[in-house]
Amino acid sequence: MKKTIFINPNEILLAMCSNENENTARSGPFYDETEVLNFLSGIDDVERIIRIELSTNRWEDISEEIAEEYLDQSSWMLDEESDIPPFVEYSDAYKAFKKDLEDQKIDDEIYGTYESSTVSDSLMYFKRGVFNMTHSPLSLISQKYGFSEQEFRKTIVKTCISHNFSDEEFAAFISVANTYGLNPLTKEIYALPKRGGGIIPVVSIDGWIKIIKSNPKFDGMTFQDQLDKYGNLIAIKCAIRLKEIKDPIEVTEYLNECKQKTDPWQKYPARMLRHKAVIQCARYTFGFSGIYDEDEAERINQSSPSQRQPVSEEMIMEIQSLMHETQTDETKVLSFANVRNITDLSLQEGQTVLRLLQKKREKHSSQEQQPVEIVYDYDETYSQDSIHHQEQRAV
Repeated sequence: MKKTIFINPNEILLAMCSNENENTARSGPFYDETEVLNFLSGIDDVERIIRIELSTNRWEDISEEIAEEYLDQSSWMLDEESDIPPFVEYSDAYKAFKKDLEDQKIDDEIYGTYESSTVSDSLMYFKRGVFNMTHSPLSLISQKYGFSEQEFRKTIVKTCISHNFSDEEFAAFISVANTYGLNPLTKEIYALPKRGGGIIPVVSIDGWIKIIKSNPKFDGMTFQDQLDKYGNLIAIKCAIRLKEIKDPIEVTEYLNECKQKTDPWQKYPARMLRHKAVIQCARYTFGFSGIYDEDEAERINQSSPSQRQPVSEEMIMEIQSLMHETQTDETKVLSFANVRNITDLSLQEGQTVLRLLQKKREKHSSQEQQPVEIVYDYDETYSQDSIHHQEQRAV
């Protein structure tokens, strides 16, 4: 008996199962080849299914949902006559996958993950005797474009992320790109630094058009310009039609609300406003979230307060040591940084103070290496070595 199970890569399933050898067996998460093969070959029935959504860490018991809606029975069982478990047939991911097979005229047995332009290229499956699972969005997207994970990461860092970033930020960026099927290599999606830390995934207009057209419900898009009595552009209305829905979803964007001072807006206001109308209409129609255009990224940074990172204890000790060494009055340092206490310095302010004190120390050190010349003036003696006079004059 052959069994195949399809799983959305953003989800994992925990199955409470029973078989001849054990009263209750727990199968999943399906990250181990042996566990998957054992599940497919040795489990005859499944009593409870728990679905976990990885992106939100939410979970739900879907056993009753499956039983009541699809099977009309109290427990869910693998259909021995079918390769595909019942709950899979009703998922949007599987429907999209089947549509791809029909479009590509692939009627052969499934022995690998088929790549396509729609959501199905993210589909994973398991088949008895065959294990073909990639564990991360980076692995999926790297394989899709013919790179190793290391090569793909290196390429993306050079071309799409123009600042320092953490592993978590890189993983988040790749996850967003993979979720929407966007290619970072062609700048369909790229990352801008977020003020205060983090990144903002920015999608180009080509990327927006791609994810709109790849939606199986998309059935066309139209635009309508609104002009004033002098023929000047006031607004643009975008309308997106969906299959099996009578009325289109319409969004109007106004030039005076959207226009920026950047070169593209100054040179091509109509084109930029049309892009803005497309993006906003797509959001209303398909519920896209977590992605932005470049104008929105700039506004996010303008409205986001910068995070003030405090100075470390080690840096405070180094600053105090240099103040003593260079005979710098602490009140001057506090006045310069506009703080009441040394401990109130931010990390950036501390770095600036430290750099200035280090330069002062270097200057004093170079002066001390020069020969000392005694200067007699008004019967008073001034020397670089004399620190008790009101003035010092280096000659």
